[in-house]
Amino acid sequence: MKISKEGINSLMTLEGKVKSGELHFPYSDKTGKRVHEWSKDSTIGYGHLIRTPEEFDKFIGGIGEEEAINLKNNDLQKFNSFCETKLPETLSQNEFDACVIFCYNIGLHEFEHNSSVFKWLTKVKEGRNFTCLEDAWKAYRKQDGVVLQGLVNRRRKEWHMFIDGEYLA
Repeated sequence: MKISKEGINSLMTLEGKVKSGELHFPYSDKTGKRVHEWSKDSTIGYGHLIRTPEEFDKFIGGIGEEEAINLKNNDLQKFNSFCETKLPETLSQNEFDACVIFCYNIGLHEFEHNSSVFKWLTKVKEGRNFTCLEDAWKAYRKQDGVVLQGLVNRRRKEWHMFIDGEYLA
């Protein structure tokens, strides 16, 4: 299974962006505000994590929409492939899309090794209790130990995509 067009559009809406004119600029994933110095939460385009100060220097002058889309597509490929191979084939399209988007946001390592969502989806086969999954999903609302309203809102939207098939425009 692959993430749907609706899923990709929802991802782009959820990830947001910081643009000035036609260019995307580095921003803090934590605050959503433009940044001029690298930090561990520096991001550009549609949620591309800038991993090093050297990479940040490449992006400080901004990037165009085409490059932002290419970064998103390259990043998305690894999250889609992971979810395609590790999650049950019985997921519906909206459930799969929501999982890819969730994984894209928290990262592969966190999703696979620390996420109760991943454990719940891959180990519980019968009698699934969606209340427990919802609690696990919505628990990912903190960054550096602080609850962020933006993450609370995001998890709610992802959950509604998973459970109700509600996509974002």
